[in-house]
Amino acid sequence: MKFFPLTFAAALYAALFSLNLQAAPFPSPEGLCSPTSCTSAMQEIYDGFMRAEHEPLTQQRGFSGSCYTTQRNLDPEHEQHGAMIITPGDQSLFSAAFTYFAKDNPYKGMNLQELVKALKQVSPRQHPVTRGDGMDLALIASSSAEFYYWYKTTPEGAWLVADLRYKTAPSENTRIFCSFSLVHQ
Repeated sequence: MKFFPLTFAAALYAALFSLNLQAAPFPSPEGLCSPTSCTSAMQEIYDGFMRAEHEPLTQQRGFSGSCYTTQRNLDPEHEQHGAMIITPGDQSLFSAAFTYFAKDNPYKGMNLQELVKALKQVSPRQHPVTRGDGMDLALIASSSAEFYYWYKTTPEGAWLVADLRYKTAPSENTRIFCSFSLVHQ
């Protein structure tokens, strides 16, 4: 019996498609905030995020602005600050940092290079992004936690909704809601 590489390749191709392989579903931030689980500021940011039209970036950009968190031991009504950097490409990359207790946005006045340098000090690694329908997601997972960062970018700024899930300490689970009105270029 002769071996025919083309026949083998065709059989392998047919076998792979008969497995009905499907990609894992894109997790949704739907339901992360409601009037009973969020402050009015969180709800306003979440609603803005859900309504915003995502415009994927074509060049690296940074964003910063106001954030509110459900993190235990922090006042959910107190404005915090955050920043994120998106580096688009075949595999887009994401990094973010959050500053608690700063009176004003510590990233205000920084250009993109300064913001990149500041974020690298607290978050030295950028993380891969999955493109979704109308939003993007950076999922940072380990054996003890899964951090979901959904974001939408627009020419005027960006929105970020995060769900930080701790497998070994569920009481520490945290949600973060950010409206980034400053664009760093």
